Amino acid sequence: MALDLDMLRKPNSRKKGLKILVYGPTGVGKTVFGLSFPEIIAMDSEDGYAWYEGTERAKNLLGIVDSQSFDDLANLIDELDENVDDFKTLIIDSETKIYENIQEALQEVEESRAIRKGKDVLDANLSVRSWGKIKQLASRLQNLKLKLASQGINIVSIAQASDVMKDAGGGVRVKTGEKPDMAKKA
Repeated sequence: MALDLDMLRKPNSRKKGLKILVYGPTGVGKTVFGLSFPEIIAMDSEDGYAWYEGTERAKNLLGIVDSQSFDDLANLIDELDENVDDFKTLIIDSETKIYENIQEALQEVEESRAIRKGKDVLDANLSVRSWGKIKQLASRLQNLKLKLASQGINIVSIAQASDVMKDAGGGVRVKTGEKPDMAKKA
């Protein structure tokens, strides 16, 4: 089997951006941490950047997209992919809201389907098909972020924290920790 040398690259010959996940409760400084990175484009789904606009903390901020829409985020990343020399950092604040937006949109699809079939809207839940679509969209987002990072762009994903609970027996659940409230493997 012959080795195709055209597909090889020299070690250390490509840029590599950081991929960072920051999560925690409201008010601990997740956004402020993100603002410490250079030349930032931010996807603000929680209207939190308005507090920092025009201040010293926002000096590295080049632009903000105010949206909770997955489609807006995917379009932003596609556009940024064509302009990687114009910025150094992408902040997604917060992944939690983007993930919730995907779920909400698909829940509306399930409710419309229930109405068309003459069923009770209150009985509509996310189907296996919808959860598959959620996973597909989350995977697409992950791949888009990896593509930007491979071009030297820092990716800062910010998420809210959710409790990790354990069954202590007798109907009692105990908090054992926290985890990011976002799509798995994102």
